[in-house]
Amino acid sequence: MDSKRLFRQMGTALILAALAMSCAPGEDMENTEFLDPSKQLSSNLKGETLTYNGIWTVDGLEAETVNAYVKIDDTSEISFDSYPYQTIVSKMFPNMKVSSVSHVMPPALTFRLLGYSDNAIYLENSSEVYDHSFFLSSAEISFIVHEADGSETPFRALFTANRTVATVDNYHNAFTLVLSVYCITSGTGDGETVKELNPEMTLKFTSTKRIK
Repeated sequence: MDSKRLFRQMGTALILAALAMSCAPGEDMENTEFLDPSKQLSSNLKGETLTYNGIWTVDGLEAETVNAYVKIDDTSEISFDSYPYQTIVSKMFPNMKVSSVSHVMPPALTFRLLGYSDNAIYLENSSEVYDHSFFLSSAEISFIVHEADGSETPFRALFTANRTVATVDNYHNAFTLVLSVYCITSGTGDGETVKELNPEMTLKFTSTKRIK
């Protein structure tokens, strides 16, 4: 498929993002028709879990090196050993004295096949399918920061699902994922602090090698 045609199709795939709890995404999304990819996954790829080692960056700043697990199927799943929690906190709360971070791992992110180019498979984060349309909502990364004074603070980093696109090259040797974080909350209940990000914070995972 011609790459320009692919990106035109990708543009039509964006739909309304649901509001997430404390924050709203930074820009409006439109309801558009469901993209039905014309090409199907090859049978020898379906159900396979690819494992990559790579590095996270936060707004271009290098962060943790972790493994990513990419299950390619009709509905694909992507998970990580960890997210760049400490880098997020140090960037947003530079005065916080972080002793350690406990991650609250979310379930694997669910993706659908978005399309193909001559060089890569494109996957888009999705939450549910209804009436042949994808309703994409916000998703979140949750973690707890342990400070030097012994206190603990829960955090949530919210990202827009329909701006979360992953690519796997056609030889399956390289994997990239970009998350656009538009809101970070800290604390709970009446003590919750909400920071809406404009511009959004970009978390990017880039593989350095395929492990299996």
